[in-house]
Amino acid sequence: MDNLLDHYGIWSLIPPLVAIILAFKTKQVLPSLFAAILVGATIIYNGNVFLGFSKTIERYIAGSIASEWNAGIIVFDIGLGGMIGIVAKSGGAKAIAEWLGRKAKSAKRAMVATWAMGLAIFFDDYSNTLLVGTTMRPLTDKRRISREKLSFLTDATAAPVASMALISTWIAYELGLLKDAFASIGLEANAYSMFIKSIPFRFYSLIMLGFVFMIAITGKDYGPMLKAERRARKTGKLVADGSMPLASKELTEMEIKEDIPLRAYNAIIPVLTVITMVIIGLYINGRSAVLAGDNVELIKALKENPFSIDVLRQVIGNANAAVAMMWHHFLAQ
Repeated sequence: MDNLLDHYGIWSLIPPLVAIILAFKTKQVLPSLFAAILVGATIIYNGNVFLGFSKTIERYIAGSIASEWNAGIIVFDIGLGGMIGIVAKSGGAKAIAEWLGRKAKSAKRAMVATWAMGLAIFFDDYSNTLLVGTTMRPLTDKRRISREKLSFLTDATAAPVASMALISTWIAYELGLLKDAFASIGLEANAYSMFIKSIPFRFYSLIMLGFVFMIAITGKDYGPMLKAERRARKTGKLVADGSMPLASKELTEMEIKEDIPLRAYNAIIPVLTVITMVIIGLYINGRSAVLAGDNVELIKALKENPFSIDVLRQVIGNANAAVAMMWHHFLAQ
């Protein structure tokens, strides 16, 4: 029976284990995730592999792509990738890297600067990864920091900071989940207030941000990362032989015309515009949702004090972050 509320006990651990093991063995993330979805679907449909495969394609993959949220994220990332290409081609990213290079004259300082920029791009974890990685790559390359280390610094900062920022697309989505959960158990509570109260208990995010800073400021590494850093420092090979970087060569090897002056504002203005427009977009979208709803008291409060803390909490909680990101990012471009 196709009932997603069924509980499968220990069987529910098998799909994530399949994904993790295959990812380590094959070094291929997408095929590993597909295999995990297939295994999970097969479990749901009582061990029927053929039905599991069919549902994997038509329901779990096609259905996910058709989701308004997922489609919005894809369109947003495509647009953001285009903006990053413009920033790189215009010399903005290189200008920032050169300016930071004059300040961060050692590998440790370059890593701390990468961590700090990761904190600054707080509004979305996808944007954080793309913007920080692209902007800091020229500097970390110059300081002979391996691409593996840059990936770690970027990724390990992006999600934790977005998950605790007072305004972010991550939080907007999380508030939607909290509201649905509260409604399902009959609990009347402000989702945003609950989120604020949960911040001290977000141990992974807090510990990871501190851990990344510690790694950056001390320069201490171990295991495979130590091997990668020694390779980069001693030989200048930023990428291991035989590896397949996920970043497009069109971006990492993008050449800037010699007659184009390097100006930092070619990167700063687009990034600040995106941040501002996304925040404005969350407010406008959430405001429209509130006004279209049936909460008379909230509508009255919105009209009387549109920017009060309590109203902002409710407005952001009602925003469709995917739509806000998508439309207002293209306006920013």
